[in-house]
Amino acid sequence: MQEVIHGLIPRFNKRVNFNDPDVELKPLPITLGALPTGTGNGICMACHGCTDLETATLAVVRGEKHCLNIVSIHGSPGPLVGYAVFASGYGFWADLFRNADDHRWLKTYRYLGGR
Repeated sequence: MQEVIHGLIPRFNKRVNFNDPDVELKPLPITLGALPTGTGNGICMACHGCTDLETATLAVVRGEKHCLNIVSIHGSPGPLVGYAVFASGYGFWADLFRNADDHRWLKTYRYLGGR
């Protein structure tokens, strides 16, 4: 989702100073569908209220829409660092996600309190 957003925002917001934290971006003119195909599936839960593939697929096919905020993250002062759709973090969270990715072979058990 992050990579898609990072590609679409500049495509649909031409002639914009992305380094200005106060710039207003146009909403994306397309709808994205989220399907639970990973181990976290938080975006799917936020969009559809479920993490099972069948229910989420039906929600996408039916065209159900749920708005999500996209946050721009800027350094101090000003330059754009990136966009966050679901989570942004510094320090602890970044280390947690990186370490969890190193243990992908554990599947859902790589997170604390795994299933």
